[in-house]
Amino acid sequence: MKVETGTGLLYDSKRPECQIKYSAVFHRDIGNQCYAYISCIDIRGGDVAYYWGPWYHSNPRLSIRLILEKGGKWPQWPCH
Repeated sequence: MKVETGTGLLYDSKRPECQIKYSAVFHRDIGNQCYAYISCIDIRGGDVAYYWGPWYHSNPRLSIRLILEKGGKWPQWPCH
């Protein structure tokens, strides 16, 4: 799967530097929520960038796009 944003970020599942790691969190008020940490490529500079945000199993492509466009920036993988 390949997702490119208007902000210059690229996720391409065929590239080894682009990965997704999942984490489930239990919220007392809403139950379980899945989050994803995504490594992608900043095509403006070629660096690897990391973002995280809510993950929706029913729509992976939209989840990736929303995380790259509106998710939180992360300095590195959460668990090496």
